[in-house]
Parts: sequence; structure tokens; C-alpha cells
Amino acid sequence: MTFPDHIKSHTRQQTLCFGPDGLLRRHDFTIDLLGAVPSQLDATDYRDVDGTYDAICSVEMLEAVGERYWDTYFAAPAQQLAPGGRVALLSSLNRGPLPAAITRPLVRSLTGVRLFDRNELTRALTARGLIDVQQRVSGLAQFVAARKPAT
Repeated sequence: MTFPDHIKSHTRQQTLCFGPDGLLRRHDFTIDLLGAVPSQLDATDYRDVDGTYDAICSVEMLEAVGERYWDTYFAAPAQQLAPGGRVALLSSLNRGPLPAAITRPLVRSLTGVRLFDRNELTRALTARGLIDVQQRVSGLAQFVAARKPAT
């Protein structure tokens, strides 16, 4: 698809690839601001991914993964990132005065969303050998980034 000039986008030309189920599977584009760097986003089950990547981004996936699969989920970036590669996670965050262990059941029953403790994701990435772990918080959301060591 080509976006018209009056619609702001990171690039005008984009290709969307859908699976037989009608769900988006891949998004190809170039990042015009970086000199037309070719890029590809894959909507793939993290357990089915092969190879290594310079970057991995996970947006609101932790809520869907489920706690019993977290070891596998958090091991994926450590295994699939190329040396020096970066991972970025966007997820919910408990910001209230009560610990997440207390508020989590109520929030989940009302919204289906699981709230994470403030250091839960940073600890999980650090425990798997990732470095330069950073966290930014806004409202009930957190953005956590980390890097795999270069060697």
C-alpha cells in the first residue's frame, strides 16, 4: 500500500502480508528517516522463531503468554538476539500503593489484564544475561529495553 502525502507515516510505501486466517503475519517497510533502511516486522509465535536478530520487540505479549511459560518467553531474546542486539518490551505496570500481588486478582477479573511489579521485567532480563537494562514508566505502562552483550 502507498500512503498519500497528507497522511503522516514513517514511510509511504508499506507491504502487509496476511495469513490464511486473515491475521497480519508480516509488515515490510523502509524507514525513510534513516535513509530508506529496509525493515520487517514479523507477527510470529516466539517459540517458532529460528535465527538471530538485531532487535526484538514485544508489545503487550506478556499478558497473553501466561506465567507458566515465562521462562521460555524470557529465554527467547537471550537466545535469538545477535551479539549487541536489543530487546524492547511494552507491558502493564502496577503503580498503586498496594503491591501487585494484592491488586492483580481484582484488575485481572475486571479487565483481563495482568499487572506486573515494577522490577519484575527488569529482573527477568538481567537474570538471563542481558545488560544495559532500562525502564521507562508512563501511567500503567512500562517500556523495558536491554541489550545482549557484544561478546
